[in-house]
Amino acid sequence: TTSLLPDLDSMASEWAALASDSSRVSKAFVRQIAAAVRYSAPAKLSVPALFLTSAQDRFTDPSCSFKLARRFHSPLKMHPAAGHDVTLDDPRWVVQEIDSWLSKKFQG
Repeated sequence: TTSLLPDLDSMASEWAALASDSSRVSKAFVRQIAAAVRYSAPAKLSVPALFLTSAQDRFTDPSCSFKLARRFHSPLKMHPAAGHDVTLDDPRWVVQEIDSWLSKKFQG
């Protein structure tokens, strides 16, 4: 889910160590599936939103983010090279986009 990290083997080892408790991982997986089944998107958002996506996301098609942004009449910013985990690939870009959006949204 990452496209820009140079040392994927090291990252994979760290994540594998975190996931070594299979009972915890299994429980989290079941909870996430159950939550996804029960979830229903609201008709509209009660707070302003900014959608961030990446052109190189190989896990979720970026068109999903476009559809959500359009549905909720919210801006969308697309990273040209990051993968699905854009916050892992380019956290500075994420912070800059949020900062820019907040500055425009709540100026004055």
